[in-house]
Amino acid sequence: MHLLADLCETVPIILAKAAEIHISPPEEARLLPKGSKDYTHTVDLLVQAYLQEHLLALIPGSSFLGEEGEMVEGPKTRYEWVVDPTDGTAVYALGGEMYSISVALRDHVSRKTIFGCVYQPANGRYFVRGDEVQEFKKSFWSPQMHDYVVGIPRPSRSPCPGEWLICAFGTSFHIDKTPALQRQIDNIFAPQKIEGFDRSYAPQLVRPCSGSSALFLSQIANGERHGAVLGFQKAWDMSAGLLIARDVGCPVYVSKNLDVLLGDDEVEGTLLKCGKEDMIHACAFANADVESYVRKRMAA
Repeated sequence: MHLLADLCETVPIILAKAAEIHISPPEEARLLPKGSKDYTHTVDLLVQAYLQEHLLALIPGSSFLGEEGEMVEGPKTRYEWVVDPTDGTAVYALGGEMYSISVALRDHVSRKTIFGCVYQPANGRYFVRGDEVQEFKKSFWSPQMHDYVVGIPRPSRSPCPGEWLICAFGTSFHIDKTPALQRQIDNIFAPQKIEGFDRSYAPQLVRPCSGSSALFLSQIANGERHGAVLGFQKAWDMSAGLLIARDVGCPVYVSKNLDVLLGDDEVEGTLLKCGKEDMIHACAFANADVESYVRKRMAA
């Protein structure tokens, strides 16, 4: 319990310090190809190195699974950090703001992901959760108050499809090979006649071509967005943001079967078992109305 309370205070500070590399990168920083339609950035490598050093120091003997490079196996097997140094590298490289640092902590004894933090460097905002601790909060900078404002995220209750903001995407290299999943996604955003109105509405596909899965999920938890259908995700994409959404009451789902976009695998256990190369699909909804609509449209 004391460990989690300490992490809720110290990890956001570490992430804020790491984010200074994003904000003021070295002059030689550049984008690097990592694979087909996949990229890394020299800033990603610098941020991960900083996080690896400081997070491992917080829990001596812990392990470190980051997006960049190989996993660092600690001498003790209980705790494992799961880290994305720049979730949304393409957006960051183009000067955008929809990127984040995502950090989660797995406990292989309790078989839970006991801590998560999503930090948005562009505006200094963070979301943090600690399992079984009364430390679940969002924080953002208020110029009017010249201080950080802390509160509890609250998802939207809206039942109106015309105002829903939903993202749906998968790693482009993979989604190109799965036309059936692409058709399901297209159905979600097809205009539908609204009973009682001479109008057709559809949820708004608001996600850009790239961005931070972890941050978008946190925004669903915070009532700013309404749904996410996320294909071909890795452990570092989901381990913090998806559980932040779950813990405020949002319906969330994962699927290990990559032929099924909206699955019903056990969330906690599936995330815990995701290794370096494993991929899953994940979905999150602000409320039951959004979930019901998406399910019906995917089945159409």
